[in-house]
Amino acid sequence: MTNTVEWLNFIRNAACLRKRCNLSEKSMTKLMGVGLHALNMIERGEAPPGITPDALFNMRGRFGLKSEHLLEKQFDG
Repeated sequence: MTNTVEWLNFIRNAACLRKRCNLSEKSMTKLMGVGLHALNMIERGEAPPGITPDALFNMRGRFGLKSEHLLEKQFDG
Protein backbone atom coordinates (compact mmCIF):
# COMPACT_ATOMS: atom_id res chain seq x y z
CA MET A 1 0.00 0.00 0.00
CA THR A 2 1.87 2.99 -1.24
CA ASN A 3 -0.78 5.67 -0.96
CA THR A 4 -1.04 7.28 2.48
CA VAL A 5 -4.77 7.92 2.13
CA GLU A 6 -5.35 4.29 1.18
CA TRP A 7 -3.34 3.12 4.17
CA LEU A 8 -5.27 5.38 6.55
CA ASN A 9 -8.56 4.13 5.15
CA PHE A 10 -7.43 0.52 5.56
CA ILE A 11 -6.43 0.89 9.20
CA ARG A 12 -9.56 2.86 10.09
CA ASN A 13 -11.72 0.31 8.30
CA ALA A 14 -9.99 -2.58 10.07
CA ALA A 15 -10.83 -1.06 13.45
CA CYS A 16 -14.39 -0.30 12.35
CA LEU A 17 -15.00 -3.84 11.09
CA ARG A 18 -13.72 -5.41 14.30
CA LYS A 19 -16.12 -3.30 16.35
CA ARG A 20 -19.02 -3.64 13.93
CA CYS A 21 -18.70 -7.44 13.87
CA ASN A 22 -18.09 -7.74 17.62
CA LEU A 23 -14.79 -9.56 17.10
CA SER A 24 -12.37 -9.96 19.97
CA GLU A 25 -8.82 -8.77 19.55
CA LYS A 26 -7.70 -12.39 19.43
CA SER A 27 -10.18 -13.22 16.66
CA MET A 28 -9.16 -10.18 14.62
CA THR A 29 -5.44 -10.90 14.94
CA LYS A 30 -6.03 -14.44 13.74
CA LEU A 31 -8.20 -13.25 10.87
CA MET A 32 -5.69 -10.62 9.74
CA GLY A 33 -2.61 -12.73 10.39
CA VAL A 34 -1.00 -10.10 12.61
CA GLY A 35 0.04 -10.02 16.25
CA LEU A 36 -1.78 -8.22 19.05
CA HIS A 37 0.78 -5.41 19.12
CA ALA A 38 0.26 -4.80 15.38
CA LEU A 39 -3.52 -4.79 15.79
CA ASN A 40 -3.28 -2.30 18.65
CA MET A 41 -1.11 -0.06 16.49
CA ILE A 42 -3.57 -0.31 13.60
CA GLU A 43 -6.47 0.59 15.87
CA ARG A 44 -4.54 3.64 17.08
CA GLY A 45 -4.08 4.69 13.46
CA GLU A 46 -0.41 3.74 13.33
CA ALA A 47 1.38 1.65 10.74
CA PRO A 48 2.99 -1.39 12.32
CA PRO A 49 6.43 -2.20 10.95
CA GLY A 50 6.51 -5.18 8.66
CA ILE A 51 2.79 -5.39 7.92
CA THR A 52 2.17 -6.99 4.55
CA PRO A 53 -0.69 -6.94 2.05
CA ASP A 54 -1.66 -10.36 3.44
CA ALA A 55 -3.63 -8.59 6.19
CA LEU A 56 -5.68 -6.82 3.53
CA PHE A 57 -6.27 -10.02 1.56
CA ASN A 58 -7.25 -11.93 4.70
CA MET A 59 -9.80 -9.27 5.66
CA ARG A 60 -11.13 -9.07 2.13
CA GLY A 61 -11.91 -12.77 2.12
CA ARG A 62 -13.41 -12.91 5.61
CA PHE A 63 -15.70 -9.92 5.18
CA GLY A 64 -16.55 -10.52 1.52
CA LEU A 65 -15.19 -7.16 0.43
CA LYS A 66 -13.16 -6.11 -2.56
CA SER A 67 -9.71 -4.72 -1.79
CA GLU A 68 -10.69 -1.33 -3.13
CA HIS A 69 -13.54 -1.12 -0.62
CA LEU A 70 -11.04 -1.40 2.21
CA LEU A 71 -8.75 1.20 0.63
CA GLU A 72 -10.85 3.77 -1.19
CA LYS A 73 -13.21 5.06 1.44
CA GLN A 74 -13.59 5.14 5.16
CA PHE A 75 -16.44 3.15 6.66
CA ASP A 76 -18.83 4.86 9.04
CA GLY A 77 -17.84 4.08 12.54
